[in-house]
Amino acid sequence: MVWQYSQRTGQLRRKDGVWARGYSGKGPGDTARLAIFFFLFVSGHAMSSPAAPDAATLLAEIRDIGPLQVIGRLNAQPNPNAWDGVMRRIRSGQADWLDVAAGLAQEADAGSASDLKISLAHALLKNPEGVLKLAGSQVFLSIDEICGAPFIEPTSRFLRHYLEQAKRAVGQVRDPQLKPRQAACLSRINDAERQLRSTSKAGR
Repeated sequence: MVWQYSQRTGQLRRKDGVWARGYSGKGPGDTARLAIFFFLFVSGHAMSSPAAPDAATLLAEIRDIGPLQVIGRLNAQPNPNAWDGVMRRIRSGQADWLDVAAGLAQEADAGSASDLKISLAHALLKNPEGVLKLAGSQVFLSIDEICGAPFIEPTSRFLRHYLEQAKRAVGQVRDPQLKPRQAACLSRINDAERQLRSTSKAGR
């Protein structure tokens, strides 16, 4: 149901021309009535919008129809932002969304693989242990890739700040089984920092 407000009469009416009963825009209760109408309109619009899938639903779908089909669906209409929404959730570093990343990575093409790498690089700052456990599960998810700041044309300022945060986060990993991966990741971060300094000096 769509309501329209007439500035000329100060009244609300439906799109089909039916005026809202008891609303004139002049009485003391009309502001409250307008707020109620607005609330109902917004609520109805929100309810009609497709809900973002949760991690458990996506994992079940990956098992049922395969990651390639899920990737295609998330990138297709009528939800063009579904894939981006999933990438944002993976960036959170939450364990269930890292499981989704691992599932999608099994059949990721070049574009989706790049998105996954970037999302996991962000997640590295928030859940370094979870990301290091995932590293190496696919060729494009190697430690060199994930820990090497795989961003597309980042600014020097962003990259410097990111690498400082990444080194701090990875340095706090305490799981003894992850020590080799932790050392390899820190080494890759150090390489990226040296490359950044070299590039900055050359640009002066």
